[in-house]
Amino acid sequence: MTLREYCAEDAPLSDVYLNDIGLNQSLIEDILTGDYQTVRGMVNSTINASVKEIAATIGGHFRGEIKTHSAIEQGVIGVPSGTNTVITGSGFRGVKLSLHNSNSYIAFALSGVSLHLNYTGNVNVLVYDLNTNELLDTIAVDALPGQTVKVFPNKKYTSYYNRLNLWIGYDSDGINSFETLSRSSVCCGNYGRKTEYLQATPMAVTGAFIDANLTALTTTSGIGIDYSIWCDLEAWLCTYSRMLAMPIAHKTAAEIFRRGLMVSPTTRTNNSTTVNSDLLKMNYDYHMASYLDGIKAAIEAIHLPTNNACFVCHSRVTNRIILP
Repeated sequence: MTLREYCAEDAPLSDVYLNDIGLNQSLIEDILTGDYQTVRGMVNSTINASVKEIAATIGGHFRGEIKTHSAIEQGVIGVPSGTNTVITGSGFRGVKLSLHNSNSYIAFALSGVSLHLNYTGNVNVLVYDLNTNELLDTIAVDALPGQTVKVFPNKKYTSYYNRLNLWIGYDSDGINSFETLSRSSVCCGNYGRKTEYLQATPMAVTGAFIDANLTALTTTSGIGIDYSIWCDLEAWLCTYSRMLAMPIAHKTAAEIFRRGLMVSPTTRTNNSTTVNSDLLKMNYDYHMASYLDGIKAAIEAIHLPTNNACFVCHSRVTNRIILP
């Protein structure tokens, strides 16, 4: 969501422009306050705040049906084997993580990354999306020989109702590691770990970071991964983004006009124009009423998924929608 005055690359996926409901850059310039350097900065900040408030409103309405406050799974992948076996480094080594998410909205949280190496120095742990060959994150770890060194990146990766397919590892050329296993005990040629939601397999990569270039390993090559899996309200709401576009637009406009009424008179950067407070108030009232009508209709049209990983299934009941 944006203003038409901005570049074509900012075109909104929802096809809704703030101009469609009466806002434009010139109007906002007249009430721009000193805590924003540009109109774009003020608009983007207000949109983000509106989205968060609407998400909280919808989440609050369905709070009895949505599990959002606790992890549905957590664990560690990559533990020392206890043998002190040294693994000679060669190429990119790490762990493939597949999040099976075909029937729910869940996210993978990477809370900790550890390295147990026979090496001294900085090692960059890479997080790749195997579906797209995209480098998502680089996590620096200062390795010490014979010690497990852990950092806490606190990253979240969302699958948006699809299979999340990650590779987490490092370039092991010249870096030896101590043997670490995907779980505390392995046998029978199965060196991976499988849970209700996750499949973790030690893998080497040769070439592009895609499934076709992976080779199975017997060890995680010194990498330990602390993870948790959470229900993801944001991913679920994204499926209703087009339906929520107009409520978001009206909420954004209402907040901009409210700011013009309550904040702008004392902190405006543009004092060469006269602001009509009565007109600001009329615009605020109109957009706030349109927002309340729009969000009420949207909530009535939202249907909860039928799976029970993140949503509690209740008998159909009549809900009262209470908005501020």
